[in-house]
Amino acid sequence: MAKPSKSTPSYLTTNRVGTYVFQVRIPKRIRQNSSNAKSTLWRSLGTKDKSEAIQLVPSDRGGRRLDLPR
Repeated sequence: MAKPSKSTPSYLTTNRVGTYVFQVRIPKRIRQNSSNAKSTLWRSLGTKDKSEAIQLVPSDRGGRRLDLPR
């Protein structure tokens, strides 16, 4: 994964072909409930345009449920 630039939010990064990806850390207390849980959840936003990617990010990142694009 490429490192985000200073003007790109930390929860956005690009994959090897330049498509923006949304990432969210899974709290340790939740990961402990599953034997194969990953520490980070990644979802492709399906765009190479940064402004579009920012608009596609789920708006309630601090909530309990995220409806992520598939």
